[in-house]
Amino acid sequence: MGVTIQSATFGDERSNTDVTAILAELIKSKGSIDVPVNSSLVPVFGAGTSAKLTDQEVRDAQSKAEDVCGGKTDQVCIELKQQEFQAQRLQEKRMENNRVENIIKGRRLRVSYIDENKKLQIAEIPEGQTFKLGTPKSAPPFKLDTPSFSFSLGGTALSIVKWTAVAVATFFYAFSILITYRSFIESGYKVLTYVATAVAVLIPYSGYFIVLAFFGLEEYVKNLPVKNNA
Repeated sequence: MGVTIQSATFGDERSNTDVTAILAELIKSKGSIDVPVNSSLVPVFGAGTSAKLTDQEVRDAQSKAEDVCGGKTDQVCIELKQQEFQAQRLQEKRMENNRVENIIKGRRLRVSYIDENKKLQIAEIPEGQTFKLGTPKSAPPFKLDTPSFSFSLGGTALSIVKWTAVAVATFFYAFSILITYRSFIESGYKVLTYVATAVAVLIPYSGYFIVLAFFGLEEYVKNLPVKNNA
């Protein structure tokens, strides 16, 4: 039995984003996870539920931590427990449903998973490091059937044409995405870059029309007559 992701969040002590689906899909498709811990884990269009604690909720978590740790003297215990209580509160606010060996401050990836031995594990990886988990799926062995071999000139030519057409179509599709991204990012429109690129991905070849429309609009705006108020 492989690894099962139960929950995963990326963020800090005050707010985080649910990235469970992203990591679960990696385990399902590749058998392993090998990703940098940074903002790239967070989907561009927010396909993951975010939650944020209020100041009062942070104070409540600190107060609970002090009660558990017997006062304000044991700061290590307090910080550990406060992080734990805040993480629990964030999970409640996302309507889902403890302690770590070292205190990790700042943004981090927190993953709860069932390992190959069916034991619950919790990992916390600080931003800037790499999270690795599982064993990559091996490619199926190459098999060559040799009992019989027939050659058809017409069939071979048709296959070449078909795969050439697929390769050309794939190139133009990928290029439409690239040209859309480069055009908008070089023009300084960061948010529009994500939106336009997403449309180019979802609608094949639409990137060419988006770029033409974008530059046409820019050129039109540049050539608008300037009113003289003098």
